Amino acid sequence: AEAGENSGDDNNNKEDGEGGSEGAFAAILAESRSGAAVNEGGIAPVTAIVSYYADGYEKRFTPENIQSLRRSVMETLPAESTDLTREWVRAGEPVYKITDNNLWYLVFWVQADEAGEAAYSEPVTNDAGEETAPAALIAVGDYKIGADVTLDLETTRVTAAVKSITRQGGEWYIVLSSDMYYKDLVKYRKKDVTIVFAEYSGAVVSEKAISSRDGQAGVYVRQQSGTFKWVPVNILLTTGGKHLISETIYYDAKGQAVRTISYYDEIMSDPASEGY
Repeated sequence: AEAGENSGDDNNNKEDGEGGSEGAFAAILAESRSGAAVNEGGIAPVTAIVSYYADGYEKRFTPENIQSLRRSVMETLPAESTDLTREWVRAGEPVYKITDNNLWYLVFWVQADEAGEAAYSEPVTNDAGEETAPAALIAVGDYKIGADVTLDLETTRVTAAVKSITRQGGEWYIVLSSDMYYKDLVKYRKKDVTIVFAEYSGAVVSEKAISSRDGQAGVYVRQQSGTFKWVPVNILLTTGGKHLISETIYYDAKGQAVRTISYYDEIMSDPASEGY
């Protein structure tokens, strides 16, 4: 990020306080001094995203050092960025920020014992059986290097890729990158985000409701006559003792359409206990 400075000398006699250089603006400029440039003539030096929020960490968090950030540094971040927009400024004060729009990053830490199992690639060997490249970390739990995930940012959703996973003490440090723009991209340094690995739509039934025939999972559905009929189902996801199953139609391994349960069907909750 590059901070733009005002080069004029108007209002040099304004009192400190509202927009004064003795406050947050001076601290921001002091932190970003090596990345700040005087803008004369109203023309930005580069083409990128212009924003009016800064926090003084613009030179600390860069693509070059993103892989080596520590939680202790991130925890010192201010709760909110400073709004640089105001009616007047002193000479030398920051007035805007320019941010490269090629990629932006999301970083966070996950407790090692909560993240899931780590997966590694096979070591590379030559014809003599000598190891030429060691096994490399490729995934931790649901986080797989190179895989795309969806970031739910409350007001919008964007796609990001898992860029790297490294161990930091008892935690995994995970870096995601994205090239998708959203409205508040340049406003927040910290933000609550929900990471979505996959989304499915269907009906939720208990494990006990599933009854198999010849290796095919199915459920018993009440008919208009009051009797129950076995209907094949396609299990999309299993978690917490529940199955998520397709509705209306699904396609089998041969690509054939199979009719299954409908939205309003009444499904027998425990066929085994009913003698089915």
